[in-house]
Amino acid sequence: VHRLRSELALAAGKAEEVLAAAVEDGDGAAEREALHELGSLALAQGDLAAARTWLAAAREAAVRGNDELAIARADADLGRTELLLGGELTSATSLLERALARFERLGATGDALGARIDLAEALLMTSTLASQPRPGNGRDGKKLDRPRALRVAARALDLVADAPRIAASLGRGPR
Repeated sequence: VHRLRSELALAAGKAEEVLAAAVEDGDGAAEREALHELGSLALAQGDLAAARTWLAAAREAAVRGNDELAIARADADLGRTELLLGGELTSATSLLERALARFERLGATGDALGARIDLAEALLMTSTLASQPRPGNGRDGKKLDRPRALRVAARALDLVADAPRIAASLGRGPR
């Protein structure tokens, strides 16, 4: 574990050097990549707040550079970070939906598969929360939103129904 932490810290140091050089040289593509790498490394280290900050900066740089794939990857990783942070599910779902739509439009099938699975997880979490009793006007003081929970769960299942076919097309799953 200590060795892994050391390697992650070393990689973060290198990414910061690349970032500084990219900014100095005005190399937007290298800047976007370094910012995203720093976000990914922070996520691997469990520093979710830093991951969110780096990934948001990577997204801003991708927007400035009109790099659709980098925007989608930043949105996907920001959505995953929100899920890990236990953040707002609406925000995570929105980010992952945007990423999935971009990945599919760009033909980035592998990235789309990951976003599809993460979005299904966010939707299942939403469905679980929607099925929990909450203050309402029922006889026991609780009201369930079962129809919404079932709709959200069905959407999550639809998202992953094609996963084996997509994985097989990438050479990653059963054929």
